[in-house]
Amino acid sequence: MSIKKWSKFAVCLVITLLSVSPLIVHAQESQNTATEKRVLPTADREEYRIYNELAALKSPEEILSRSESFLAEYKSSDLRPVVYHNMVLAAIRLNNLDKTFEIAKTALSEFPDHILVLTQPASTVASQLMATDSPHIDDAEEFAKKAILLIEQGKMPYGYKLSQWRSYKSTLLADLYQATGAIALKKEKLEDSIKMLGKAAFLNPSSAYLHFLLGRAQVKHYQNGVRTAVEYASSLKQPSLLLEQIAHTYTRALSLTESENQKSLRASIEYDMQTLDQSLDTTTKAEFAKTIAAAKADAALVAKPPAPATGSERP
Repeated sequence: MSIKKWSKFAVCLVITLLSVSPLIVHAQESQNTATEKRVLPTADREEYRIYNELAALKSPEEILSRSESFLAEYKSSDLRPVVYHNMVLAAIRLNNLDKTFEIAKTALSEFPDHILVLTQPASTVASQLMATDSPHIDDAEEFAKKAILLIEQGKMPYGYKLSQWRSYKSTLLADLYQATGAIALKKEKLEDSIKMLGKAAFLNPSSAYLHFLLGRAQVKHYQNGVRTAVEYASSLKQPSLLLEQIAHTYTRALSLTESENQKSLRASIEYDMQTLDQSLDTTTKAEFAKTIAAAKADAALVAKPPAPATGSERP
């Protein structure tokens, strides 16, 4: 799978993750994280009937058309946040980012704390940046940073109970950190990129593509003359040298790309490592090889299953 295909796959994954979120369509969830008190719905029976028809639609074009009619008819409906959410998803499915951001900005003028409407366009743009440029990169960066800030302030997306949000929060944050980091990488803001991608990798350690992005940002930073590692998770013990950090990142990335369907991504990872290796002097190259070997040994030790208990060790 090429980088361009990986980008398309990432867009599909964004749509899937954000479309299956447990939205409670008849009310805005309380933003107070200390309670699960629900705002009572004001929608009437006819309003619900029309919304349920909207929710059953499959065609993104029809979703957009019917949703616009709903918003025009029900100007004070509690269902408006989820209708906007569905419209953004429909525009993304059409691969129409101009329309996506147009809808998102309209939604945000009415619901400025709509975390999912902020997240979806930002993540979609970020997932495409390795394959193409985007005229929406600045808006995407602003959206992602605002969504992160809202979450860090204790806000929840519309439609979530506190119990649901607790299990989903780290997934959404990882997606937002990755989006912000990918955008920073594209803009050559390498230290910011490493910090954001590192935070994402801490929350989502099993993403091969994420570790590929993190490694690429670290390599670019090293090639710019930086030698000190960039700290991104204070709770983790991290190497002091950037080259050591690169070794650990790429070792992890390679361990996550051993299957046949990740062959192309693995080739990109190996290409980055070879490019870096060729740029090193003889002494540094030898040190880097030792660091890679040590990182692989550490990874193998972590992955090694515990030895079976003997009879004397059983209670």
